[in-house]
Amino acid sequence: MGEETRMSDSVKAAYEATDDYEVRARTHELYSVAEGSWPEWLVAQLPREGVRAVLDVGCGTGGILRLIAGAGIGERWVGVDQSEAMVQKAQVLADEAGLTVEYRRGDILDPPRDGERFDLICACHMLFHVLDIDAALASCGRRLAPGGTFVATTMSRDTMAPYDEEVWRAVRERFPRVRPDAGAHARFSLENGAEFLLGHFDRIELRVRPDAFRFLDPDPWAAYLKSCRRLVLPEDHTDEEWAEVAEMIDHIAREQFTGDELIVPKVAGVFLCTGAEGQEASRHGAQGSCPTN
Repeated sequence: MGEETRMSDSVKAAYEATDDYEVRARTHELYSVAEGSWPEWLVAQLPREGVRAVLDVGCGTGGILRLIAGAGIGERWVGVDQSEAMVQKAQVLADEAGLTVEYRRGDILDPPRDGERFDLICACHMLFHVLDIDAALASCGRRLAPGGTFVATTMSRDTMAPYDEEVWRAVRERFPRVRPDAGAHARFSLENGAEFLLGHFDRIELRVRPDAFRFLDPDPWAAYLKSCRRLVLPEDHTDEEWAEVAEMIDHIAREQFTGDELIVPKVAGVFLCTGAEGQEASRHGAQGSCPTN
């Protein structure tokens, strides 16, 4: 399958370096109001029994996979990301933690290597970036061992609304070349994810975690929005254009901060999927379902 069907150029550029990614990760870590962290909550949802080999596609700097390995889920752990910078940083962090985790540069559409299969495959907050979501899910199904579990995490389409929508709408009015899908997570969200997944898996369970950012001043919120620069602006934008956009973001963030704090709602969740196409359950005609916790 051609490279052009995998990730858009803007997404590739956005994740070539780790700095903006780490800004967003730190913001979630420092300013979320829900008890415990999102990664810890996610790992608590994962199956343990029968899990030997674990694959994390689009692993970023490897935080989720390190938690999985540290929790003793599985015996072999592989992380794949299209960004060499992400893979290198992930490997350094795993080595520093004394964890035997293998990180590779790769893609969700890569075929299985030497027929390897995984009992647990995770695609965390990344399917909305893939141009051909169905092809990506089919690829993961081919890598999944019989009886294995595919895990897809994403956000509600209303996450951070209306605050981020106000920002990008204003920016787009000034710079029409801003990508129309600034809220790209709506492509594969908690609301529509099952529609994609039921074409590839027999049983799907959705678990949801409501949360919010709580900011005591506007600067961290503005920094989070500005970390999306490469995701929403065309690659050929100029530094002068960016300076004007950044100033707009700072101004709107200050206007949104009307009291002592700003609460920005966010909802994320996980789809736990079993019975990949071609596995025994599918061949026996099991019917898809999507219970929600």
